[in-house]
Amino acid sequence: MLWQLSQLVLQKETMKDEQFDELSQFSPDPFINLGIENEILRLRLSAELGGVYELTTELPPEVENHFLRSILAFERRFAEARRLKLYDLIGRPVFEPGVNLGEDAVKEALVRIKTILAGNDIVVEFIRPRDDR
Repeated sequence: MLWQLSQLVLQKETMKDEQFDELSQFSPDPFINLGIENEILRLRLSAELGGVYELTTELPPEVENHFLRSILAFERRFAEARRLKLYDLIGRPVFEPGVNLGEDAVKEALVRIKTILAGNDIVVEFIRPRDDR
């Protein structure tokens, strides 16, 4: 059985989720299959991401399965994501250097950048009060 599990992990590069679902039918008992699938997912996490997955509390197998699949999906999307600078994302707005601005102009520029960021669904929060400069 362990050999079969290790073979599935080695095949992970060519496996799509649908193929993975088909290969995880080791038993007619769905509860046993879910436990085996969870073990395969833990092995995939370790093999693909170097992650160590430790349960601190006992989770229902369905919850653990959803959690493990979510981690793998997130990591796969993150690895495939296009990287870009925030400045490029918000449209490369032009700003006067802060040293050239008076206090009122700094406040206006701060409102402008916050508006641009909000228009791109980006919010910047500080844990301590900051001055406008």
